[in-house]
Amino acid sequence: MQFLGLGNGPYQTFSHGLSNPRSDLLSGVRYQIVPSMRGVPAAQLRLQFRRDASSITNPEMTLAVLLDRSGSMSEAFAEGHVYDVAQAILTHVLMAGSGYDLIFYDDQISDAGHIQNSADLRGAILRNGPRGGTYVTSALRHTIQKYKSRAGLYIIVITDGEFADKADVMQLVTQELLPQVKPESPYAFRLHFVGAGEGVDHVFLRQMEDAATGQGSPLVTAHHHAHLRHSHTDILAELDKAYVGVGASATVSESSPSSEPAISSIIDVTTRRIWPGASAPFGFLPRTTTLDLEYAPAHAQNLPVKINFTSAFHQPQEMTFQIPLPKPAPAPGSGGGSLLSRLHLPWNRSPEDDAARAAQQLERERVAALVKSNHDAELRRQSSDLQALASGGLPMQAIERLKEIGTNEASEILFTSNLAPEEAGLLRREGFHPRGIVTGSAVYHVGQAYASSQGDCEVTVLSEAYNEACRLAVGRMGHELKMINGHGVVGVRFSLVRHEWADKTIEVQVMGTAVEGPGRPPEQPWMCDLSGQEWYALRRAGYDPVAFVWGHCTWFLLTTQQDEWTHRSWNNVEMTHWSAGLSKARTRAMAHLNKQASAYGSNGVAGVKIERRLDEIRLSGPGEDPAYEREHHNIVVSILGTAIRARPNAPRHVTPTLNVLSLRDGRLTPIAMATPKDAVVE
Repeated sequence: MQFLGLGNGPYQTFSHGLSNPRSDLLSGVRYQIVPSMRGVPAAQLRLQFRRDASSITNPEMTLAVLLDRSGSMSEAFAEGHVYDVAQAILTHVLMAGSGYDLIFYDDQISDAGHIQNSADLRGAILRNGPRGGTYVTSALRHTIQKYKSRAGLYIIVITDGEFADKADVMQLVTQELLPQVKPESPYAFRLHFVGAGEGVDHVFLRQMEDAATGQGSPLVTAHHHAHLRHSHTDILAELDKAYVGVGASATVSESSPSSEPAISSIIDVTTRRIWPGASAPFGFLPRTTTLDLEYAPAHAQNLPVKINFTSAFHQPQEMTFQIPLPKPAPAPGSGGGSLLSRLHLPWNRSPEDDAARAAQQLERERVAALVKSNHDAELRRQSSDLQALASGGLPMQAIERLKEIGTNEASEILFTSNLAPEEAGLLRREGFHPRGIVTGSAVYHVGQAYASSQGDCEVTVLSEAYNEACRLAVGRMGHELKMINGHGVVGVRFSLVRHEWADKTIEVQVMGTAVEGPGRPPEQPWMCDLSGQEWYALRRAGYDPVAFVWGHCTWFLLTTQQDEWTHRSWNNVEMTHWSAGLSKARTRAMAHLNKQASAYGSNGVAGVKIERRLDEIRLSGPGEDPAYEREHHNIVVSILGTAIRARPNAPRHVTPTLNVLSLRDGRLTPIAMATPKDAVVE
């Protein structure tokens, strides 16, 4: 009933149960009056078929499972989350008489073939333990190329979302895969991301969902907590919408057609296919089927619907439903409606009111368009920032701020600096002026990994992760330095932290003062972690800093029986195994540092600092091994320094500096001060 311009439309807020005509096939039937995807009133019919009923798989699709085996998945493998998710999917599709193809990926691809039972799955997981980095783009392209002759492809990616190629994945999904899903090929592609383990990158998976939703495609549905048993039901429910079904050759139609059909169009909500008229040939009937049945304005009290299909055992099946519809609205001028709606009351709207309402509506539409424009611009900026960060660059807002600083002269800017006053004074004496603080940071997932249960070795996956995190942070500081037209950075402060609240990640931060010197900035600005006084001393000696260099090594120490005996000994004795491990880690870290310094053409490295950290780890694996009962360790050695190079015009001898003591305390009386001829008082 409408009253004073307000009223209840035909739509229903909640779904309602409907009489189940086939309890042997259906576990539930619900309906709801909703606006269809075209804005037309429709009766939405949701059918949930029983999981113990005979089922088939979609003949138009092939199921492939991509399993992330990178180092960051170590805990998910060890605690069984990966196996639980993969086994739940296998059990579900085996009920329909099908397995799936399993492909492992990290920085390489390992095709495990077709999995048809639990033994095959367990053996494949044991043979493909965690290792390497995470590059999912090549795995997706490999899978698409492998099955390009198939009509459709359903891919499930089990991962923690820690991709090294997130920008490439986003581009592949939004620009290459989404356009393939069209009304004429609704099952061309499905991509389902499953987050395994507790350390899942929720933000990136949600961005994938938003990208698919924004393009109006049912391509991506991500479940972020697949390590929880109850979430397996949600994952399997997605398979029931497109891959697992109850029959083929399905047809939806009006059960009692008349000269004027009540159903005007039929829409498959999952695939967004539209069939005009009162009949639709579905073909494959998913286990979870949702239909929008658009009906005519003039309609009967109930909407008669009939569904026919052929079951998995090739038996014809039929179901009929009577969906209650709201009363049709009275035709204009028919005299229908309530008494109040037919009275000419004084509060009826005037032409001026209608004009004001129209103006308000235009203003609301303008504001909505502006909000949408700003929202789209923000999404584009965030996507651009993600791509820039993935390639080691800077966010857009940081670039704009730095460009503004870079266009001003050093004397015109209000700079910030981490240098002490005397350091800034020494810089000015050499013609250098501070331009401001530049920074770089990277939060990198490194996880825990070991290389062998038989002996010591370098864990190259972790060594490379530490070195790559430093490269990203220092590279971003270098981008900032170039943006503000600096010649170099003095006083670089480096910190590498593993937080208690995120033990699997490291945070690398670098910060220093960008300085501007005489002439044009060099093509490759320099960086150094030397203080202002150290930099000044090097300049006077004829050296220039070239670059900030580093080296990291993670060395795995396998605790042996001899180590335990030595540890329990009453004698003072060197732990030779540990000393040798520390020496090897230091040697390899130094080799990486020297390799960097040589690449810059330097003469040496000054101000070298060595730090080390010890991480306790435990081993696990198939079978029984005494090593599984002991505590083992990863030694992480970090070496930092400044690569320096002698200038062509470096002096052959350095002018000495005369030290002068203060005698103002009164205990000493100066008589004379002798000054060497070549000394300079400073």
